[in-house]
Amino acid sequence: MHSNHYGLWQLVILLTLGPLIAKSSPGVYPAWARELISNNFEPSTERLGCDDIARVNAIREINGGAVKRLTLVEFSAPPYYVLSQPKGPFPVDFESGVDCQLALSGHERVVPVVGVCLSRSQVLLPFYPLGSLLNLGIVINAQHLSPNDDTRVRRQIAIDYIDILILLHYSPIGKLVMCDSVSLSKLLSQILLTSDLRIVLADLDALPEVLEGVPIKCGRRDLPDNGFNAPEQVGANDKIEGYDEKTDIWKAPDVLDYILNMQGGERMDKIRRRCKSATPKNRPTAKELKLIFLAE
Repeated sequence: MHSNHYGLWQLVILLTLGPLIAKSSPGVYPAWARELISNNFEPSTERLGCDDIARVNAIREINGGAVKRLTLVEFSAPPYYVLSQPKGPFPVDFESGVDCQLALSGHERVVPVVGVCLSRSQVLLPFYPLGSLLNLGIVINAQHLSPNDDTRVRRQIAIDYIDILILLHYSPIGKLVMCDSVSLSKLLSQILLTSDLRIVLADLDALPEVLEGVPIKCGRRDLPDNGFNAPEQVGANDKIEGYDEKTDIWKAPDVLDYILNMQGGERMDKIRRRCKSATPKNRPTAKELKLIFLAE
């Protein structure tokens, strides 16, 4: 693919937006983000290759966590992208994340891969100017929605979130668990808002597969007993037998309460009772959770 198809590009790391918006007053975006939003920016679906990625000019490195090295790079003007590369002692985790990203990127609730150079372990992803689900309140306030539209948007995002769980738990590459979710804020940071106020799963580095009869553990460290993590996840790591996708179901009511702004009513009371069962097998599946949520 030739760069002259796109004019001037600039490749920007999405994680820069979250802190900027979070520190802004409600309803206030950084100037460059306002410009993108006003132009109805949508991520490109075209696939770029090694030659395209090789032409970028690095501006500075931005903290992308333990697994990925994220770099602010410049190539020419919109569309905007995220350049992701392996970092530190976790190349296997990065490769696993790339495999998941490639396998699931065709799903509408997953960030698509728009460029990849496997020989250099580089992946190019769309940039979403509204940032992560952590920004939901600010983004909705900026839209000046009517109460009915506010409820409608939040309900659709809640359904999108449940659909993400259904995708992961019934994925074509196995039953996957969201391990990078030790707190509500950490989980919300894995999910991005689109310009039409829907959501997509962005971070697929820590999605271990649950094999039949073989439980998983999310890393080697003890997980905090913060009420968000499921009971079977809490305790000394070497003493825990392991767990499965029902840990995602335990966390679902907290995520849904956040999305719905604590306005879920009796329906959420029922969901919380079912999902917060201390016995994992008594919690609903993701598909059952959707039926409960949609029930009138």
